[in-house]
Amino acid sequence: QFHATLHSLLTNDRLCVQIAALSVVQLSAFGMTLRRKGIISQSLGLVLYGLVLIVGMIVIVDDLYSHGMLGFAIALGNLAAIVRFEWNMNK
Repeated sequence: QFHATLHSLLTNDRLCVQIAALSVVQLSAFGMTLRRKGIISQSLGLVLYGLVLIVGMIVIVDDLYSHGMLGFAIALGNLAAIVRFEWNMNK
């Protein structure tokens, strides 16, 4: 979540990245709904959730790499996560 938000702030010239981030959120929620209704098993839900996250990260990493900002974005995203967790900050 930190990295997807940071990426949206750093680059905005390719709409596919914002669509990928939105797809991760929407497909994850859909998978949780299917799991809650008993349509899919918990293990299948976890596999689908993992695949959605991996595809989203591939799109984000590819775009950041093409902009030459991959290392900077990873460091800044990790720093934001550490600050939030260490200082017990709410969203």
